[in-house]
Amino acid sequence: EKTKEVENMQVKEQELDQKYKAFQASLQDELETLKGAKSELLQQVELLNADLEAAKGASDETSTLHDTINELRGQLESTQAEFNQEKTTLSDELASLQTEFDEMEDINTRLEAAA
Repeated sequence: EKTKEVENMQVKEQELDQKYKAFQASLQDELETLKGAKSELLQQVELLNADLEAAKGASDETSTLHDTINELRGQLESTQAEFNQEKTTLSDELASLQTEFDEMEDINTRLEAAA
């Protein structure tokens, strides 16, 4: 009966290990996606800053400039909120993964003790 329990624990450990590796790959993919998005956002911010500087130079467009600044701030806040949401999601997923990993380590410790 102990052998069956050890086998079950080993199977569970292997399953958790596979889930962990898959989740790690998923996190890495998600991180690469976020890095790409961040790079794009930084380029957009640079372009928007350049546009803003050009608009400041045109004194007859003060009203339009004010509207553009507010729109850019709104876009930046929206983008920041999306980025923060993704960061929160990744943090939650990482915490879940850590819990699974801790369980896997616990199982491994019990397996070693049983061996």
